[in-house]
Amino acid sequence: MKPSDHMNNPEFANELLTTVLYRDHFHKDFKKSSNCHRLMNICLFLSFLTIFAYCEKGNAYMLKDVGQIKISGGCEVFAEGCITFKPLGKDKTMVQVDNSGRYFYDETSNPIPSFELKVDTEKLSIFIKNWIELMDSVQKKTDYFSTENATVLFDFSFQDRNVHFSYAENEGGYQLDPIIESIEAFVATCQKKVTPPPMSSKPPFSPKNKTEAFLGPPDEREKVILQFNDRNGLHGGRVVVVTGTGNALVQVVSYNNEQKKMWEKSYTFDISPAQLNDIFTVIINSDVMTIQLKDRTGIPDETRIHFSMTNGNNDSFHLETWEQSSLPPDAYQDSPRVRFDKACLVLKRLEHMANTEKTPVQEGPYIHP
Repeated sequence: MKPSDHMNNPEFANELLTTVLYRDHFHKDFKKSSNCHRLMNICLFLSFLTIFAYCEKGNAYMLKDVGQIKISGGCEVFAEGCITFKPLGKDKTMVQVDNSGRYFYDETSNPIPSFELKVDTEKLSIFIKNWIELMDSVQKKTDYFSTENATVLFDFSFQDRNVHFSYAENEGGYQLDPIIESIEAFVATCQKKVTPPPMSSKPPFSPKNKTEAFLGPPDEREKVILQFNDRNGLHGGRVVVVTGTGNALVQVVSYNNEQKKMWEKSYTFDISPAQLNDIFTVIINSDVMTIQLKDRTGIPDETRIHFSMTNGNNDSFHLETWEQSSLPPDAYQDSPRVRFDKACLVLKRLEHMANTEKTPVQEGPYIHP
């Protein structure tokens, strides 16, 4: 035991005082000493008395042995909670709460999970003192009716007394509400200390327009499929498919002068998250789902452009128009057709990436599907 622990032990302080006060040489020295020495010895004596008194007061409601409180009850569903106290010295006490029976609930009506926590012994003693007073004041009330039957069992020891308390509350039984409420308040206070700080929750998804609402939150677009197709049976073209995971398929069809036939080159590769994000950003900013294009009669051999999206719910959206715009330049700048072309172009650009950076996974005569 450390010297500091000795001084905080009331039995040791009392023994030390007795030893010092009744030693023969102390009495001799005390009688022969000057007034100054007498004053010093008196101060020493008073300081020991102070330490002794402080130790007695501070340990009045300290736990001496492991103690338990069990609470059972519930008018519809039986539930049980158990609290166990384990002294860890004069300053801290380990509090273990077993709420597997789902008795204790927090302020939002959620069952408090079981936990283990070191608590300040001095503050804990305030609760213990209150529980003792409440136990001593429990009276049987024959006319008392409780809608929630409960049983409370206390079984622990303090430095000044052993406590064993076991009462049941039912119709015409003991009124235990004050005790139960005090214990629940203690558990709730401890539970708040052990509750980890809330994780930075994902902000609610607030789509800026109809297209973003269709595609869904950025982290839930794995099953999204985007497609651009301007393939023409006579002139060729390309098909570009991009998935929400960043997989890209590019098929380029053109006339091969050496082979004297339509020729196909197909590429598969992954694009970076940044590139995928750029594609989604352009399509969302274009808000393709609100685009309304006036259709017209096609020109012979003119290419029909197709744009489509499929979301995670397997819902599909498709928009198509002729390659050439019938609008004059001034009218085109502010028309829905501009938004449509931007959405198509951001996919069409992957053809350049395929031709300059990738190797075809398939190449040969084009067979029209």
